[in-house]
Amino acid sequence: MVVPFNGRNSLKQYKVSKTTKQDFKSWVRFGVSGNVYEFEPYQGISGCTQTSEHDVIGDVVIRLCHGLKKKTAKVYFDNFFPSITLVEKLGKENIYSFGILHANTVGDAANKLVRENEMKKKDRGSASYATSEEGITAMWWKDNSRDNNL
Repeated sequence: MVVPFNGRNSLKQYKVSKTTKQDFKSWVRFGVSGNVYEFEPYQGISGCTQTSEHDVIGDVVIRLCHGLKKKTAKVYFDNFFPSITLVEKLGKENIYSFGILHANTVGDAANKLVRENEMKKKDRGSASYATSEEGITAMWWKDNSRDNNL
């Protein structure tokens, strides 16, 4: 989530390519209703500490989902967050997750999915999927562009 801000502060970030050039960034967990349940200001990569086998971004997701551990929950992320190790960790805590992956983060599942040149020949809406022993399913779904879902 981006919070526009024009004052002075060391946490503010400057992005040339954005319409709002200076703002605060924050990690947020929203509910289905649109309410904010967890909020963590982004402090740059130096402000994040890696505390587990995941990368820094995976640790942010685990911290934001900390309040969901007592019940079964579903979490959806955009393509910045998901990794197979993160999905495995959340699954062990009864947190089911869904996210769009970059092609290079699918891991061994890429060998089980239909090859890209074969998928191009198929109709829009076609899908190929592979399930791991841990119960994680990677799916390649053909739309206007290549989408990998986990």
